[in-house]
Amino acid sequence: MDAMMDRMVRLAVAEDAANGRRTWTAAEDQYVRDHLGWLTDAEMAEALGRTPVAVHLRWNRDLKLCGPSKAPEVITANRAAEALGIDAHKVAHWVDVGLIRGRFMAGGRNIRLIQRETFRRWALNPENWVYFDHRLVMDPELRRMMAKRARRWGDEWWTTRQVAEHHGVEVGDVKRYIQMGRIHSVRLPVSLGGRHAERKWSNHFVLKSEAVQVKFYHHGDDKSSLTPGGKAWIKKALRMGWNATWIGRSMGHDAPHTVLNWIKRYFPHVKMAKGRASWSLHPRKAVK
Repeated sequence: MDAMMDRMVRLAVAEDAANGRRTWTAAEDQYVRDHLGWLTDAEMAEALGRTPVAVHLRWNRDLKLCGPSKAPEVITANRAAEALGIDAHKVAHWVDVGLIRGRFMAGGRNIRLIQRETFRRWALNPENWVYFDHRLVMDPELRRMMAKRARRWGDEWWTTRQVAEHHGVEVGDVKRYIQMGRIHSVRLPVSLGGRHAERKWSNHFVLKSEAVQVKFYHHGDDKSSLTPGGKAWIKKALRMGWNATWIGRSMGHDAPHTVLNWIKRYFPHVKMAKGRASWSLHPRKAVK
C-alpha cells in the first residue's frame, strides 16, 4: 500500500511539474472543498487542469478532508435506514422519488447522500411517521427527540385495520367510509416498502383522534344508541355467554358489528375473544 501511494505521489508531482503547476492555489483548494462528492476526482481534475491522482491526494492527504460519504454534514441512505431501524431499500427509494431530499454521490456507486439536518427534520415530522414506527428507531438521540415530539403531538397514526378493530367493524367498512368522505385518511404517495414503485394500490392511515370519533351505521339506520331495555337485554345475553351474532339476531337484525360497538360503548370491561366477529367472538367474562 505504501509503495502504491509513493507511486501515486510521484505521478502527481511529475504531472504538476510538466504543467508547471507544482503549487496549489487557495482558489483551487476551495474548488475541491466545494465540489468534493458532487464531482468525481476526474471531473475536478479536468476543470483544474490536473490529474485525478493529484486531486485525490490533495483532498485526502494534504487538505485532510473527509470522504464524500463520511462528511459530518451528510448521511448516507444506508446509515439513515439503520438509524430508523428499517430496511435500507426503503430510504433509498424515498430519496429516489423525492420523499426525502437527497442526491447521488459522484462516482456512479449509487450511494445516496442526505444532508443531516434535512434528514433530522424529516424524521421528526409526525406527518412522516406513517412510513416508519418512531418507537422502534435505533439511534438513541433521534429516539429521544422523537419521544419528546410525540408527547407534544399527542396523537398517532392508525391503519385501516386498527380503526376497524377499535369500532368492531370490517376493514372494508372503514375503506367505504374513507371513499364516502366520512373518514379523512392519508394515502401514501410512494411505496411503503420501497420495492414496488409502480403499484396501483396504496396504504391508508388515519389519525387516532379522528378515528375514535367516527360512528359506523348499518343498513342506513342510526344504531349508535341503545334504549334502556336494549342495554338490559345485551347485559343478560352476555351473562349467558351469547356471542355478537346471536345477540344481534335476537334483537331483530343480523349485524354483529353493531352489537360489538354497543358492547364497547356500554360494557367496556367485557373482553371479546379473538376471531371473526360475525360468529366466534364470545365474551371471556360475564358482566358484573
